[in-house]
Amino acid sequence: MKITFNSSFAVIRAFGFLELHTPHYLLDDERVKLVRARGVSHLLLSFKDVVFFAPAWLNQAIVRLKELSKELKVEVGICDYSIALHDIMMKTSFSKSINFSLFETEDIARIFLDRTLVDTKGSVLLFVESQEHREDLQKRLQERNYKVQISKNRTLFSNQKKRYKYAITARTHLVEKPSLLQTFIKDNSVIYKTNGIIDSSFIEIFNMDYHKNMLKVGFKLFIFWINTTINVHGANFLIRLAQYSAKYGAILIICGVNEKNLSPNLVEGLKQTNVLLYKNLQEFLDDNGTVYVPKDAFGYQPRHISKGIVEILPFIIECATNSVSALLGNEILSVRMKVSACDLRVNNDLLTACIVFYGDFDMRLVVALKREKLEQMSKIFVGVNDKFDQILSGYEKLLSIIANKILAFFISKDMNVGVSMSKFFIDDRFYDDVSNGALIELGIKEDDNLGVLFISK
Repeated sequence: MKITFNSSFAVIRAFGFLELHTPHYLLDDERVKLVRARGVSHLLLSFKDVVFFAPAWLNQAIVRLKELSKELKVEVGICDYSIALHDIMMKTSFSKSINFSLFETEDIARIFLDRTLVDTKGSVLLFVESQEHREDLQKRLQERNYKVQISKNRTLFSNQKKRYKYAITARTHLVEKPSLLQTFIKDNSVIYKTNGIIDSSFIEIFNMDYHKNMLKVGFKLFIFWINTTINVHGANFLIRLAQYSAKYGAILIICGVNEKNLSPNLVEGLKQTNVLLYKNLQEFLDDNGTVYVPKDAFGYQPRHISKGIVEILPFIIECATNSVSALLGNEILSVRMKVSACDLRVNNDLLTACIVFYGDFDMRLVVALKREKLEQMSKIFVGVNDKFDQILSGYEKLLSIIANKILAFFISKDMNVGVSMSKFFIDDRFYDDVSNGALIELGIKEDDNLGVLFISK
């Protein structure tokens, strides 16, 4: 079995002929540890490359998926199945044992599950005859801010589906219920969506460690998308959070609240800490006048390179350079290395990304590579295509490969280390130009200006 990571979920990729004697554990102990370290929210089993499977194997796979769900505390599901396999799962005894979600394709799973919201460009089509089933799928997509086109009948759907990347039918089943607090990534924004009041109960379930890691990786906008209100406890929490976030040059935005429903003192307290208030999410998305808070407004503390990072620095550089070398087919050379701050200005030739490792070992890895080389590497993953979003997709897969190698090292040392989601700096510069770290200039034989690595705490 092969496992890949796609943003916030992992996919086990079964392949070939799957019979009862085929190893059915799906994941060995080392890969279970890797999934845990990646901090994914969902684990899917894909049948895209399966030629044949025995019903007994499927039964064992379902049992193992349930075990992994409990062990890793993640939601599980199946994707990329044929109509025949779907019918087997629904019309046999398997239907009684499958109590998790099913998705026709991995792409469809992504728009329902991924923390990173996809720019679907309106390419979501839905046809489900059951009104209850259809409304449930439509509501779940709309809750994630996706626009859905409904087909009125099967004939119309058959004619339309070729024009839609996400053509969803009744063969997609959602079992998982939405949580009280959902977290999404849209462009350069982190969105916290809640249907409840922002009060003391909300504060208890808010993942502060996640928020801190998203700040460290470079996100600047944190949106609280609500449809009720905020009480005094919630407002005081948001004020403290805004003050902390401002150290990184980040601001909080509250969407879905009417100022008239809040006391003047609450509104004043929020505005004094640069919290922006909008009536709804779309009003914010349509507003181009957002003002950023300077990162030193509340005294940003530099995060210099540590002794622990220096000790494993050659290994980290090797992980990054070997991964890039394998995709480019060229040996990557560390042209120059020095300890300094990372002053990566907006550069049309380079594309910068950042990931953060946390837990028993704190480290920040910034990778900036030439766009033309990233385009070359991304074709290995997504084929010949010059679309910028697919270049980013290839870049994300490269970062995932590097992260997996580094996490495997920490796992071998019995260290509890996780990794954040990646952040791309497209039209903005990397926010931290005061912390000292290892700045490594990269090159190849034909070009000594491939890009840079920056490694700090």
